[in-house]
Amino acid sequence: MVAMPDGWPTGALPLYLPRRWAAYYLGMSLRQFDEEVRLGRLPEPRSVCRRSRWYRPKLEQAVAQIEGLLDPVQTDTAQLDGELGHGDGSLT
Repeated sequence: MVAMPDGWPTGALPLYLPRRWAAYYLGMSLRQFDEEVRLGRLPEPRSVCRRSRWYRPKLEQAVAQIEGLLDPVQTDTAQLDGELGHGDGSLT
């Protein structure tokens, strides 16, 4: 498991999350998270430095689609920002 570096800001999350962190971030058990990935409702991991990692903004985007906040065809960050109330172009 990846440990937070010393001095890491409280509440700050890395962009790429290991499986356990991704499941926790979405409030899911590992089994539930794996099932959502298997069903295609959540994205597959990417290989980052030869390790499986989930890109946090893609997880947020997938959840927004599941919740009906995004049109599945149009998933640009401008729409995501507008629907989730972020006016600064960030996804967090």
